[in-house]
Amino acid sequence: MRIISIMNQKGGCGKTTTAINLSAFLAEFGKKILLIDLDPQGHSTAGFNIKEGMIEQGLFDVFTKQASLEDIIKLQVYKGLDVAPTTVRLSAVEQYLSGTFERERQLRYHIERLKSPFEYDFIIIDCPPHLGLLVFNALMASSEVIVPIEPSSFSMQGIDKLLETIDLLKENAHHFLKVMALPTVYNHHSHFSRDILKQIFDKFQDLALKTVIRQNVKLKEAAQKGWPISVYDRNSFGAEDYRNLALEVIQQDEPAFIWSDQGSKEEVNEEANEPSFVETSAQEKGEEGRVENIMVVVQPSQGENETAGQTESLPEEKKFDSNAQEQS
Repeated sequence: MRIISIMNQKGGCGKTTTAINLSAFLAEFGKKILLIDLDPQGHSTAGFNIKEGMIEQGLFDVFTKQASLEDIIKLQVYKGLDVAPTTVRLSAVEQYLSGTFERERQLRYHIERLKSPFEYDFIIIDCPPHLGLLVFNALMASSEVIVPIEPSSFSMQGIDKLLETIDLLKENAHHFLKVMALPTVYNHHSHFSRDILKQIFDKFQDLALKTVIRQNVKLKEAAQKGWPISVYDRNSFGAEDYRNLALEVIQQDEPAFIWSDQGSKEEVNEEANEPSFVETSAQEKGEEGRVENIMVVVQPSQGENETAGQTESLPEEKKFDSNAQEQS
């Protein structure tokens, strides 16, 4: 089981959009997914059309020991995908946890207690946009972190602080995390966006994901409807990009990850096999450098039309069912 936190303390970088759509496409590739909405704003919960009135118990009840994680999970909100929902009450949980022993490991302990049928290939955690106790809980429960980075100077400045936090976990808690940078909201027409993209790849090098998420209005429209992009418009650039991201994540080597009673300890896999991710033909055409190749990949396909009228209908078994929220 791989546990991946999606985090960035800066808003507007596509963090929740990534959590929702990466989860949906991982499920479409046949993986069993749990999406944990750790952001009190509850946008990942709303992203699967789960209304607040449908939530009898949420993550606040789990952290305050009024319910187990199993109790609150909404089953099959999308084929192969469950959601642990939240409400705004979660914003008060940090005060509750302030006097709790090992307060930063509470989420990890709840995940450890999950039993069949609550067994997953991936757990995706949508973190709040600040570095607080909820984020530390997410990081201590995870083996990997995806950091969505939108092309702006402020976004790049905030990354250093985030990386310092992750280094503190490594030094003080002996907790090792694989960090992956994901460029998002990318506008290939902008020279500034291209410059920032180059900075991202220069900074993260091999830790930068190959996939680049292009700026796409369909992603915003899908979020407003409470649907993943795979349902709203699977012919859009947004659907193409998140499908590629899910494939890239699946085909990565899984980090070795061990939880011990004395504290988290992870062993990095030094003998990783070469990834089987197949780059697009556009990337294979030249040897002018990694960023230049990516720039070719993210150009819109010639003749591609993003009009809503071209949305492809999903097979009946994969259609999103907003009524399938209640746990059987």
